[in-house]
Amino acid sequence: MERALSDPVILICDDQEDRRAHWKHDLEQLEETGSGWEIQLLGEDFGRELDVLRDRELAAREVGDGKATREDVRIHGRDPARPCKFDHTAVLLVDYDLLCFESNGWLTGENVAYLARCYSTCQAIVSVNLTAQANPFDLTLVDHLDSFADVNIGEAQLTARALWGGPRHGLSPWSWPSLPALVEAHRERVAQVADGGGKLLDLLALRDLSLPRQVRQLIEADGENDPTFERFVQRSELGLRGVDRPWDDTIGQVGAARAAKWLETVVLPAQDLLADAPHLAQRNPLLLAGDHRDQEVWDRTTQRDDSTGGLTSDLERHRHRAPDWANRPLWRWADVNGDNRLPGVAAPWDRPEPPLLFCEDVSRFLPAECARQFVVDDVPTSLPTRYVAKPDDPHVTEIVGEGLTSVQYGPRTRLTL
Repeated sequence: MERALSDPVILICDDQEDRRAHWKHDLEQLEETGSGWEIQLLGEDFGRELDVLRDRELAAREVGDGKATREDVRIHGRDPARPCKFDHTAVLLVDYDLLCFESNGWLTGENVAYLARCYSTCQAIVSVNLTAQANPFDLTLVDHLDSFADVNIGEAQLTARALWGGPRHGLSPWSWPSLPALVEAHRERVAQVADGGGKLLDLLALRDLSLPRQVRQLIEADGENDPTFERFVQRSELGLRGVDRPWDDTIGQVGAARAAKWLETVVLPAQDLLADAPHLAQRNPLLLAGDHRDQEVWDRTTQRDDSTGGLTSDLERHRHRAPDWANRPLWRWADVNGDNRLPGVAAPWDRPEPPLLFCEDVSRFLPAECARQFVVDDVPTSLPTRYVAKPDDPHVTEIVGEGLTSVQYGPRTRLTL
C-alpha cells in the first residue's frame, strides 16, 4: 500500500543489518504500526546523517555564548540546509551497541540519542538494550534519568502493543507512554517552552508544591533552584553536556524532553505530590466513580484517554494544572487528602479495604493472591509498597493475555518475601 506523504516516520538505528531489518519486519506486522507509519532504516548512511548533527554541535560551540543559528553553521563552513533524517523523525529507535559502525566505533546509542535530542527536531527517542536485558522491568520505578532517550526498553519489548498506543497485554509498565501520544505531546511541550524564557516550575505547575530536596536539586542551574528553561538546558545536570552550546532548536527540544522526563522519573513515582487515578483509588476506594466492589470500576482508572480517570467528578478542583506534561491524568495529592468534602477523607476509618491491588508491571488491578509486593525507596515517598503480578500464576496469564515468565524483574532485592 502506498503511504501518504504525511505518514510519521519511525527511524531504526542499529549497526546490524539483519537486526534492523528484523525490527522493521516485526513493526510492519503490528496492527498499530503496520499502516499509517513510514518505517526507515539507518544503516550505511548512518555516518553521513550523524555528521549533520556533529556539524551543528561544533558550530554551536564555536559561536560560544548565545544560540547558534543555521546561518552560523553556514559561516563556519557547514551546510545548514543539508537534509537530515533525524529532523523528520517522529520516533527514533536506537540500539545501545553500535560498535560495528566501524568509522564511529566510539559511539553508543546513548551518544546518538543525545545528539538527536540536542541538535535535531526528532520527536520521541527510544533506547533499546541499554541494560543488555531483553525484557526488563525496573523495580525502582526510576527510569534512566541520565539517558537522553525518552523511553528505555529491551529488544523483546519493541513490539509491545501498549507502547504504540494499542491495548495492554502481558508486560506493559504503567510508566510507559503511548509513543504516538508522546510525539504529539512533545510538539505541544516544545511550543510551550518557546524561547526558554519561562520558568520551569511555572510551566509544569509545580511552583506551590513542596518538592523534596532530592527532587528539586536535579533542575538546579548554577545554584538557582528556580531556573528558566534556557538556564535549565544550558546549566543544569540534566541539560547540555560539557562545553556544548545550543543551536536553533535546542532550548525547546531539550527543555521539553528533559523536564518531562524529570517529572515522569523523579516526581511521579512517589505519588505524594501528584497522584494518578489507580494510586488514588488504591489509597481511597471511595474516590471511585462507581461501586468499589466492581472490577470494571477499578479498570476504568487505567484508561489514560479518560480525563476523569474513572474517579468522582468532585476531584476536578484538585486536578494538576499542566496536563500536557504527563502521560496520564494527575491530581494534587495533598489537596485531595485535605479536602473533607470528599468521601473517605474526613473519616478515613470508613474507607473500605481495596479488594484489588494495582500492579505496576501490567497496568492492571489484580486480586491480592495474584500480586507480589516490592519496595520503592529510590525516591522519597510515603507509599513505598507497590505491587507486580506473579509471573507464573495461571490466573495472571489468563487475565493479562501473555505470560510474564520471561520478564527480568530487578533489582531482585526490592521484592519482599
